[in-house]
Amino acid sequence: MGSKKKNPAIELAKKDAKIAMDIAKKDAKKALAIAKVKFEQAHKVIDKKIETHPEQAVLVAATLGAAIGALATYAVLKKKK
Repeated sequence: MGSKKKNPAIELAKKDAKIAMDIAKKDAKKALAIAKVKFEQAHKVIDKKIETHPEQAVLVAATLGAAIGALATYAVLKKKK
């Protein structure tokens, strides 16, 4: 059987793609780490706000619950039609 010659252009493209994928993975990990820190900071701010203004927190939670319930009800009713 004859050996297949590797196309240099294809091999170069594979190598470039692997390098690009490695860079993308590193960038994604950095972005995820930054997002995680920002989320933790936001969580602390929200916790502090809840501790200092519990009445407002209850009102916001109730409003969000009502809005989510209304959207879910609308989606169910629309689906039945």
